[in-house]
Amino acid sequence: MHAFFIVLTAFFLAGIGIAQAEIVHPLGNVVHSHGFSLHEPLKYPTNFTHLATVNPDAPKGGTLRLMAYGTFDSLNPYLLKGNAPSALPGFSLLGVSELNETLMTGSHAFQLSSDEMQVAYGLLAESITCPENCAWVTFHLRPEARFHDGSPITPDDVLFSFQALRQWGHPRYQLAYQIVEHAEVTGKHTIRFDLTAENRCTQLYTLAELPVLSKSSFPDKNRQNPLQMTEPLIPPLNSGPYRITRVIPGKQLVFERVADYWGRDLPINRGKYNFDRIIIDFYRDLNVAFEHFKTGAFDAYIETVAKNWHSAYDHPAIKTGAIKKLEIPLSSPGGVRAFFFNTRRPPFNNASTRAAVSLMFDFNLINRLLFYQSYQRNQSIFPFLLNQLWNRPDPTTLNLLAPFRHQLPARLFSEPLPTHRETSHPAAAKRQAIQLLEQAGWFYRDHRMVNAQGIPLHFEIIHPTKGLERIVQHFIKNLADIGIHVTLRALDTSQYRQRLKRFDFDLIHYPIPQRMLPGPEVIDFFHSSSAQRPGSMNFAGIEDPVIDQLIYGLLTARGIDSLHSHAQAIDRVLLWRHYIIPGWHSPVLRIAYKARLQYPDQMPQYGFSFAHWWEQTKHPHNPMHEPD
Repeated sequence: MHAFFIVLTAFFLAGIGIAQAEIVHPLGNVVHSHGFSLHEPLKYPTNFTHLATVNPDAPKGGTLRLMAYGTFDSLNPYLLKGNAPSALPGFSLLGVSELNETLMTGSHAFQLSSDEMQVAYGLLAESITCPENCAWVTFHLRPEARFHDGSPITPDDVLFSFQALRQWGHPRYQLAYQIVEHAEVTGKHTIRFDLTAENRCTQLYTLAELPVLSKSSFPDKNRQNPLQMTEPLIPPLNSGPYRITRVIPGKQLVFERVADYWGRDLPINRGKYNFDRIIIDFYRDLNVAFEHFKTGAFDAYIETVAKNWHSAYDHPAIKTGAIKKLEIPLSSPGGVRAFFFNTRRPPFNNASTRAAVSLMFDFNLINRLLFYQSYQRNQSIFPFLLNQLWNRPDPTTLNLLAPFRHQLPARLFSEPLPTHRETSHPAAAKRQAIQLLEQAGWFYRDHRMVNAQGIPLHFEIIHPTKGLERIVQHFIKNLADIGIHVTLRALDTSQYRQRLKRFDFDLIHYPIPQRMLPGPEVIDFFHSSSAQRPGSMNFAGIEDPVIDQLIYGLLTARGIDSLHSHAQAIDRVLLWRHYIIPGWHSPVLRIAYKARLQYPDQMPQYGFSFAHWWEQTKHPHNPMHEPD
């Protein structure tokens, strides 16, 4: 048997972990496959017919009306300028977006696999060819793939998309596609990318998620940026299952199902995208949105406020059964919430100050008073570790951290994570915080914390949602007790997003979107290269050589155990250097919905999406039961 096939069979993690691999003998140790996974074998073989989390016979038709939180002033998600719908929190759950189809599907936040941790299956590309060291990859495009105007999707479109996004796109794309050393069209339906860095196999996900734009729809190449749309609110040419047919700027988008969508019958899509029309209304106030839901303004509502879920669903439609409540247990929350200190400027360029402020966040009190004990404290910044309590670092993690012993706090190597030091005695926490502030040069005088020049310690928390105010007020009160003054400033979502892009804040609370298993996105979140790049999600401004080295190890790790240890090591540095205050998560997704909506028997573990739901017909002939 061929040596590489033995490696793949015995140990899927040696290279790209491809299941159902086919050896391409003329090229040596090369595999050809319909998908790939780095850490576990693919669940679905080459000849699979549909996902387990869909009803393959779901009827098509009907209208689904949903809400999104925030607003938009652009339908171009590929530039830093403007606010596109897909950037709004939670938008990926709605089952539609303004994004173009990608080469592969399963790892992107908008196409997250619902029952596998981290995978990529062919979408625009029916398959890939790749050597075991991932030095290069060839994508084989589906001949039937089409844009909405009927024009074929070609390797030239892929090459244009890659080059344009790397040169002119959002800084996130510019950074991501630096991994490519060379790209060239190699055939009528093939394109090859040669990769640069040593952690090439992880970077396959980045290329798989490449959105493919129509080269011909950007005809003027003489402009400074060919991706810049003359009219940012005119829907661009797309290739997905829905097209935007109506735009009310900032307020509403109407998506209509493309009847002749080229990918309708692909196994990866069967049973999905069932509604003929999806209407998204945009709200800047969740309280207003909830009141409109109770009046029947839209068909389903994802409840993010625990208090509402327990006390506000007593209206008549619930009692009559016209509206049902559903809790979906989740293995991943889809995004990890945390408070991020901006270390680029005072006062949070000092670790002792950050540590003192962190001690004043009393999650246990907030969970009891406001959350009906419905939430759990995050023990990690990574979704797959959220519920695992690392009281002490395991031996493998200690080995990873040992080379940096003289650069890290001594307590990091022996004590629990800071979240485990939360005390039920507020007075003790306050004494600790005051001691830390004194180490940082602050002193408690006349009920204020001041420095040697008498300047008081003050910072601002900005936020876009009133829901956060009642939570943060408890935090602010605790800080006031030790002499720290905090301004809480509410901004509309557009202002908020612009300030985040410029890193113009002291402290924010934000859910960073992540894959179930960490991948190249951690560079955008925590690596030095992204700290000063406008538009990055390195909100804390982390420029830490230790974390940079650990990220490199994380991206080259193979196997869940190795991934665990590297993630734990990064967690310990992030938390013991107090770059963040870990937030909280709900172990369930809460949805209230009209009874005419139906969903599959097998609910998703990871990537929920309304794309899997459908509308009950008057004469159903499918085997799926009506939801309880």
